[in-house]
Amino acid sequence: MRLLRCEATIPLPDVLDFSPTSENEIGCPYIIMSFASGTTLYTIWFGHRLNGVISREAVRACRTRALESIASAMVQLGRFLFRTGGRFLF
Repeated sequence: MRLLRCEATIPLPDVLDFSPTSENEIGCPYIIMSFASGTTLYTIWFGHRLNGVISREAVRACRTRALESIASAMVQLGRFLFRTGGRFLF
């Protein structure tokens, strides 16, 4: 996530703490991150059914904007290709 924060414009939460092993106080791997504010894709895609009357054009515009944001993130992530899995060692 540090690499992505430096090399991409994708919004990311801050990692406050993590443990990749079970050798910790809770006995399992964990990650604690800051809250990422925003609207869920589900709400953007189907919210018009919950919020009442919204024009088809407005629904289409919201969906288009969401898909453009996803495509932008995918293009940025596509620059990072690795032959193996794992983590970076700094």
